[in-house]
Amino acid sequence: MNFKTYGFEITFLVPKGEGYYHSEKLGNIWITPEKIQIKLVSSNEIMIQGRGYHSKEDAERNVSKVKNSILLCGLLLDKGFDVKDLSIREGGVLYISGDGLVSSNYPLSSLINKYNDVINISENLDRNQILALELYNISHFETYPRASFTTLISAIECLTTRVDRPKHIVNLINELKKQLIGIKLEKS
Repeated sequence: MNFKTYGFEITFLVPKGEGYYHSEKLGNIWITPEKIQIKLVSSNEIMIQGRGYHSKEDAERNVSKVKNSILLCGLLLDKGFDVKDLSIREGGVLYISGDGLVSSNYPLSSLINKYNDVINISENLDRNQILALELYNISHFETYPRASFTTLISAIECLTTRVDRPKHIVNLINELKKQLIGIKLEKS
């Protein structure tokens, strides 16, 4: 009998100067009993792989859980993670072997410890919370402070609930629009 298995691979980028290191030679580090492992590709690139899932849906569910957990780690560790590549493959995953030492600022164990703390929380995140986490993590990659600030404001807006504006505010805005249109017409 031939059973198909599925696996996934996610590669995260870390902003320059905020990379991770592992004191041993690069290799696979198992972080949970759930067939998931983490490895450093470089100090600014972290790969997480999973394997042995019996259906594509199971692999997709787990890849979302892992991705959201890493984004949550970014928030809690005040570090940015951006998904560079995410793929689901039939027959498990291909492993990249690596060796050599990586030098950077943060021990990989700090990420692994935080990941193990949040893995179960990530399943309960709603769509807006996930988008806010993605925006927060992306803000670490912005070159200019204003761009980072705007991205962070967008993350906050994702978490707010929309309410109807009070009628007197709507009337005031409409009156200001009319005045602006009048000013533009006078100048032309």
